[in-house]
Parts: sequence; structure tokens; C-alpha cells
Amino acid sequence: MDLILIACSHKKIDGGVPNYHESRLKNMLSPLHYNDLMTARSELANEFHLPLSLDLGSRSQFQNIFYLPSYQRYSGKVYEKSNFAAIFPTVQEKAVIIVSALYGLLDAHDSIRDYDIEMRYTRHFWQLHSLGEILEDYILKLRPNRVHDLLSNQYRLSLKPFPITDRFERFGINYIEYNYPGQGMGALWHRGNDLKELLLMNNA
Repeated sequence: MDLILIACSHKKIDGGVPNYHESRLKNMLSPLHYNDLMTARSELANEFHLPLSLDLGSRSQFQNIFYLPSYQRYSGKVYEKSNFAAIFPTVQEKAVIIVSALYGLLDAHDSIRDYDIEMRYTRHFWQLHSLGEILEDYILKLRPNRVHDLLSNQYRLSLKPFPITDRFERFGINYIEYNYPGQGMGALWHRGNDLKELLLMNNA
């Protein structure tokens, strides 16, 4: 089993359906960390004056919100270059976690709304709400053989002080960071190519 970490995208597909499906993270995080994540989403939604609904920690569904799976909603360069929306549903023995400016963490199957928030505005918030600790909880529950970190520095900072690589090594988890020095915006294309390669690797 491989785990791939990727960033959300400012560019998104609009539309969707009103039906919300509960996050897969609920079964992969401890009750404490899942509650921390949902509470943080609710606090952030209030800061940005977003209507609360099931996806952001409310117990009731707001009527005028429409959802798409994360793998379909995001459509930036990394997603476009990797053909993520088409390839991801077919992969086997791989999990993808999306680090999101609004949601914190998402399983790539999770239902999300269309939103207009960037990580540069919420990075410090997620640091204060221990997003890296929540991700570590997920990884230690999943116990993948490898974690492929395709995140940019902005997103890695939101997780600090994560990753605690020596702890992962004790559980036989190989943590691999992908870096693209000097590439500027071109790094997005390299991430997209690497993401596609990882998704297709050993995929029957």
C-alpha cells in the first residue's frame, strides 16, 4: 500500500449534487482527532463566513450546497497533468490524501463544496490546530509501505512539525519527499507527471 499526499487546487469544477457522503476519514482517524478536524473546519468556516453544513462540522445539511468528490472537484495543473479525475478511481493499493486550505485533510473520495480559499490564508490556522498531528494519526492507522509527499512548501508548512520520519521508520514506513528546486510554477507540471506515474505504477 502506498499513500500519496497532494495539495488542493484553487481551480475547481463547479456544480455537483446536494447529497453529502460522510468522510472516509472518520474510520481512519481516532475519534479525538476526527473531532478536532471537524471542529477546526467549523471554526474556519465561521472566520470566512461560509454556511455551515455536514462537510464543515455541522450536524445538519445546509440546503443550497452542492458536492462533488474531491478527485472530481479539483482541476488545477497538477490534477489536469495527471489526469487525476479519470485515473484515480481505477487505482489499486494506493490511497490519496489531499491537504486542503478549507478542509485540512481529505480522502480523495470525500465530498466537497466549491470554495474560494487559499492555503496562504489558512496555513497558520492549520498549524495551530495540529494538522500534522492529525495526518500522522492517519498514517499510523493506515500503515502504508511508502508515503509519497508531493506537497509544495506552503502546504508542508501547514503540517509543521510533521513529518516525524524517525517514528515512521520504526513502523517500516518509508517517507519520500519530492522537491523541484528552481522550477517555479513549472514544479506543478512535474508534480502532475510524478502523480500520474505513481497512480499508474503497478496498477492492474
